[in-house]
Amino acid sequence: MFLRGKIYPHNKCYKVNRLIIKRFRRIVNQTVPIGANITLIAGQNGTSKSTLLGLIAHPFSTKNDEMSVYVRHYGNSLEGVRTINNKPFEADYRQMFRMEKGFDEPGSHEYSICITGPDLINAEDMKECVIPVKSRFRNQTRNQLRLVSGRSHTAGEGNFPHPVIYLGLGRLAPLAECQKMSVEHNEEALTEEEAKWLHKKNAEILSLNESPSGIDVLDSGLPGKGAFPASRYEDYNPATYSAGQDNLGQILIALLSFRRLKQKLGEKYAGGILFVDELDSALFPSAQTRLLDILAEESQLLGLQIIATTHSVTMMHHAFHSSIKQYTNIVFLKPLDGNVVVESDVTYAKIKTNLLIEYNPGTRPALFFEDLVAVNFFNLITRNCFTEEYELIVLGSAGVLENIASNPKIQERLSAVMVLDADRAKPSELKNVVFLPGKLMPLERELYFFLKELPDSDGFWNQERGFTKQFLFKCHCYDESENVDNYMKTWFAEQNTPEWGENGKHALQRWIADNRDICREFCKKLIFSIRSTVPTAPKLDEIGTMLDRYYMESLVPENNQIAAAEGLELFDYAAKNPM
Repeated sequence: MFLRGKIYPHNKCYKVNRLIIKRFRRIVNQTVPIGANITLIAGQNGTSKSTLLGLIAHPFSTKNDEMSVYVRHYGNSLEGVRTINNKPFEADYRQMFRMEKGFDEPGSHEYSICITGPDLINAEDMKECVIPVKSRFRNQTRNQLRLVSGRSHTAGEGNFPHPVIYLGLGRLAPLAECQKMSVEHNEEALTEEEAKWLHKKNAEILSLNESPSGIDVLDSGLPGKGAFPASRYEDYNPATYSAGQDNLGQILIALLSFRRLKQKLGEKYAGGILFVDELDSALFPSAQTRLLDILAEESQLLGLQIIATTHSVTMMHHAFHSSIKQYTNIVFLKPLDGNVVVESDVTYAKIKTNLLIEYNPGTRPALFFEDLVAVNFFNLITRNCFTEEYELIVLGSAGVLENIASNPKIQERLSAVMVLDADRAKPSELKNVVFLPGKLMPLERELYFFLKELPDSDGFWNQERGFTKQFLFKCHCYDESENVDNYMKTWFAEQNTPEWGENGKHALQRWIADNRDICREFCKKLIFSIRSTVPTAPKLDEIGTMLDRYYMESLVPENNQIAAAEGLELFDYAAKNPM
């Protein structure tokens, strides 16, 4: 993601970092982590997504903070500030909650919101303030149940002074049903710079080819929708906007309102929070992903937290698999035995399976190799630990694999690690590439010269059966004038004795026995590469521990003798005798 502008320092902003819910309807004893930039709240219908949005938005206001027990940062600088569409920077309780008699009882709703930021007032010098919220009767005679912030009704113990904009479902009322709607041309509603930005973002997100011809102010006549500036075009005005254009326009005006607020407050500006219910509503898939990109950029430029609900699988995929991943926090709400549970450490596959209500047979992570010799060598080094849970695929030349590794679009789809031969080893910043252990030469050549140097008395040779060094090389006297790689491959392929082993198994094992240290290092790099490329890869910790123990134990000679005496392979011995 290309960032056009200077990042606003997070340490100068107030941020909600988590919500602790003791009980609120079907949500019981759940903690909701909130990201510093974008937080997407996903889940099926009826999982309290909009409720969660309201719980976070409720404890904020723009009242004078001179009496606040939480902060004295703003003073009276927030007094009277308004958005571009002339609304206070506050959430309207009526947009967020409707308490029902017989279902919602006073005291049955309790949660806390945790906020970090500059100038916090805290006698214990803690880095966050925690604001408790409970349901109480606001008007005893009318039985009006409200959520009330603070531990008591003491002055200054209510809401936290901080600007927010809440875009609820009221903004999605169809324009065709707005009986009192009016549109007026007003170029002064936005500055020239703001108008240019609005036109540009509309075009980027919706892929528009129309040329804008100015700014109109559309007044819906509805409280939840209000009046807001919008782009006018040569062939139509905002009165004939599609539902998607209407929705997007209100989101962009909210961002412009924070831009204007930042300019107005100057050094007193400390970020803000934009809440959007049903962020993806009426937007086609490409527009959804482009909107997320814009929100990630604006959140950094404005020190802005953006918290939104969505059902969109498209948005979820983009949040997990694009460059905005580092700026996006996912909160997934899932019904479980009559309650709703919060999952924050969740995979895209799990969210997709839940939202689409489909069966996911699972896919095995892939490891790509140049040829079958490399696969066999790999399995010997890793003790066949990857054969069950992973796809080991021969895909072709090193050049093909390197192109795949360096292409982010392909990697998004494949999530694969490239295991290249040692002769391709070179400095690389790609985390999805590892090199088999050995010198800078093909494996067959490495093995050729390794066995050439083995003493005649080495246990690898079988003198009684005639499997000797002389036998192994009798028809293969390497001539430097020949093509060395082809020569070595031919030599390797022609061996077929039991001592050699199927696909060179025993010869390769003999090489591994003399190179345990670099094999162990290869295994460590492999585990790191897989974990970086495929975070959901199975059994990585278990495999890593087993291989590390095996190679660590195999470096101690006496353990070889103990394992042999007990009739065990060293790998089995290491597993039964953990360090």
